[in-house]
Amino acid sequence: MKKEKTGRRKFRFSLGMKTSIVIVILIAILAYLTIRVASFADKTSNIIICVKDMYSIGRTAAQLLDQEKTVRLFEAATEAASGTEKDTLESLKDKDVVAAASRITPDPYYDRVRRDLSYVVESGELTEADLMVEAPGIERVFIVAASSEERPFGSVIDLRKGTYETGDSIIGTEDSYMGSVLMGEKLENYVLAPFYSPDDPNRLVGYVFLVDDGESQNRVSEIFEVFFAPVMIVILLIFWLIAWQFIKRAVVAPIGKMSRAAAGYSEQEDKIEGPTFFQDLGLKSNDELRDLGDAMALMETRIHDYMEDLQEVTRERERTATELEVGARIQASMLPDGSFNKESFSVSSFMRPAREVGGDFYDYFDVGDGKTAVVISDVSGKGVPAALFMAVSKSVIKTTVLEYKDDLATALFKINNFLCERNDEMMFVTSFVGVYSEKDHSFTYVNAGHEDPVVYRHETGKYDYIMEEHDLMIGAQSDIGFTQRQITLSSGDALFLYTDGLTDATNPQEEMFGADRILKALNSDAGREGNGVISDMWDEVNRFENGHDQFDDITMVYLEVR
Repeated sequence: MKKEKTGRRKFRFSLGMKTSIVIVILIAILAYLTIRVASFADKTSNIIICVKDMYSIGRTAAQLLDQEKTVRLFEAATEAASGTEKDTLESLKDKDVVAAASRITPDPYYDRVRRDLSYVVESGELTEADLMVEAPGIERVFIVAASSEERPFGSVIDLRKGTYETGDSIIGTEDSYMGSVLMGEKLENYVLAPFYSPDDPNRLVGYVFLVDDGESQNRVSEIFEVFFAPVMIVILLIFWLIAWQFIKRAVVAPIGKMSRAAAGYSEQEDKIEGPTFFQDLGLKSNDELRDLGDAMALMETRIHDYMEDLQEVTRERERTATELEVGARIQASMLPDGSFNKESFSVSSFMRPAREVGGDFYDYFDVGDGKTAVVISDVSGKGVPAALFMAVSKSVIKTTVLEYKDDLATALFKINNFLCERNDEMMFVTSFVGVYSEKDHSFTYVNAGHEDPVVYRHETGKYDYIMEEHDLMIGAQSDIGFTQRQITLSSGDALFLYTDGLTDATNPQEEMFGADRILKALNSDAGREGNGVISDMWDEVNRFENGHDQFDDITMVYLEVR
């Protein structure tokens, strides 16, 4: 048998590598999220500090601005916006507010206020500082004065959307939702600080609008990320090395030992005398891998024991088969070899046991005075017990018939009593014993529970059963009588004898061959000679059985008178 190749590749993407890579990926994702969450927390804290500072700057700016000029600027803008149409935002943006702004622009106070706002931006390190007033009737504000020309004078913006009020101020943070911050987007903060009339502290006339692009806190967060990211990478590598060593020691190494043991065990041809592979794996962990190793070791032990038992059973079976084969040859040697031919008649025979040895037997022998005995018998049971009882029965029958060749009833009586004496196993024999006389062509016989014989008459050219009452089989009960009968077999006549293995032959449909098929097969070609009759009958039975196992021993004897 060709040995299968079980070699391994020089490099394999091992289980440990796969597991450690998965762990590294998970840790990397966790590290990234950790950095982003930490950055968000840092930015949030900076935002809180920033807006507080911006609000303070805005309230201070509201107090430092020229109160009179600023109030007059707010009042002029409010008055200009009061006459605007308020149908839509677009109409307000395109027409009225721009028109109102153009009326405010020539005011000499505007330049002074704008310079003051620019100073607020510079001193507070802000991005932009504006004065704003609400457009009456709508939740919008427009610029009254700006610290730079980048934002158009009179632009309408919506600061109410996405903001929240804290006391008397409005604070907003652009793109301040969690997802944006976690993805590293920058923030822009703004504050609306209220501007009250110096004459009436409770009258709100406008807002100081301060903008910070978040560059400072974003820069601090970037520094934090630049510092934190390498630290996390180093920690990630340390975790990977620890995880790899742990997985290698706790998972990969035990599995590798079991894999090598399994490969060695599968390649080992002698699994009885060869070395063991799973008994000394040295797995010390108290986990499922240890359980698997113990199970493999137990399996190896059980297979070894099973192979030893199987080897012993095989030897015993081989020894038994050899003994049965010898027994079969001995049994065959006890039976007549070939045909028995004389000038006036011939005897042909056939026996096929269902097992190595069987209980059927036949015999024919010269008893003197021109007479020949013909015997066919069937011992109850099969196999070795039947073969042993057959040997005893055959010997007793031959010895007794030789002594009582002219009185077969007495011969059978003595044979029966002999077999009954020490028959503890209650075995019995059906037997047909006959003696043919060449002088007067008579055939004297006793049927002790055997099958009905079939006689061929040359005058009619056909076979028929001899239907008579049978005596009890021998060995079943002692001191019983037997009936001797006689027929004449003239020239051309024949007698066909058989055991019940022929009638009980079964096909795959569980149908029996039966007596009718025997008679039909014999009459299909009545002119055949002895060996041809037996050979054709055996072929017919084989066709009928169609591969079905032979159930019983089959024996046939054919006596043909010339």
